[in-house]
Amino acid sequence: RCLTGRLPDRSEVRPPSAYVLPMPEALDQVLMQALAMDPRKRHGDADALRDALAQVQADMGDEYDVVPGADAQQVWGFLGDISAGLRADRLREIERARGAGDWETVATVLQGLIDEIWDLGERVHYMLDLARVFLEELNQPGRAVAIYRECIEWDPENRPAVDTLIGHYRAEEDWEQLLSVYEDIAPGEEPERRRRMLEEMAGIAVERLDAPARAARYLLELGKMRTAEPVWLDRAAAMQERA
Repeated sequence: RCLTGRLPDRSEVRPPSAYVLPMPEALDQVLMQALAMDPRKRHGDADALRDALAQVQADMGDEYDVVPGADAQQVWGFLGDISAGLRADRLREIERARGAGDWETVATVLQGLIDEIWDLGERVHYMLDLARVFLEELNQPGRAVAIYRECIEWDPENRPAVDTLIGHYRAEEDWEQLLSVYEDIAPGEEPERRRRMLEEMAGIAVERLDAPARAARYLLELGKMRTAEPVWLDRAAAMQERA
């Protein structure tokens, strides 16, 4: 069954067997494993936990008719996606708050929705929405940038997050952070885009940061590409002499 709810705070956590009786030891272990998971890394283990829970429930058979109470639902919900009904309620609340211009509520409800979604694609979708709210409506660029960076950690090819970060750092002339984003994504770009990116990175390093050694490193990366041009290696050697 699909059960959901807020994951209990660490200070509230008791053994799951304290919530639901009778509860086989195996089920207790599965739920405690869920509680111990780092929310930022739990997606990779979600399927294994769901399978373990399904097996325990199957082994219980008809002998146990477990009807979790409210506290137990919080624990069980950690192992599954947010229920369709609750998600619909949350989305309606978000839309009502948008219509009223209540962006603090939009951000709060979105964060709660994100915390309860296991599917990585859906989670990133709502994270992008939350980041836009912080950036465009609540004037909290620091929080928005942190969310965009987290999106890229989970989905390095997410163009909306990448492009927004690049635009933000350019506008703020935060060249170090701009190079940091480029360094994260450049290896996975298609060749022509990667070439343009490395050229821009070399220009930023020498012109904005006065870092010729760093520019040389980017130019040497260009020199390793199949479309390498001799001028890049010449420029790299010149940068190394300046360093």
